[in-house]
Amino acid sequence: MRVIGFVEENPENKKYMLDAATLRGHIINGMTYLERTIDTFISCHFCSDIIKADELIKCVFSSKYITFESKRSIFKNLLETHHKEYKKNNIDNIHADLDKFNEHRNNVAHFLLDLKPEALERYKNKKEITFLKFQNSLENKIYSFQTAIDIHNQMAACIKPIFDIIKVYKKTTPT
Repeated sequence: MRVIGFVEENPENKKYMLDAATLRGHIINGMTYLERTIDTFISCHFCSDIIKADELIKCVFSSKYITFESKRSIFKNLLETHHKEYKKNNIDNIHADLDKFNEHRNNVAHFLLDLKPEALERYKNKKEITFLKFQNSLENKIYSFQTAIDIHNQMAACIKPIFDIIKVYKKTTPT
């Protein structure tokens, strides 16, 4: 018997682990894209020169010193100060959405894949993937591929209106 990730190696267990990795990737990739969109929004707000805006992203927003929470705070302030119509008309609850997306991202990025027999059985029967959260107690976070697709679609819906504002910035940028 060969063991992978503390479970017996068999095609079903391998499929569970591969599907879990794929699910993680979809959510993390969507969140990364959303974060880069916010970086672009902020840099375009402060830099009318596209080259300098790009440098701002590379040198400041991509550094380890600027957290997503910091970017979110700046983003929120810019929306409330300069884009009240956006907040009112498009995504009034964008900040709650960002919290929710970040929570999902943290769940799949930092929680341990559950390899207990019950989780493997749940996957076999329902195609649901279980992650374990260890924080004062043990908590299951269960995701289906449909849940991951829904989260990804919600992120995409959040990104589109932000890009609409970025386009306005770029149109008003002197050449």
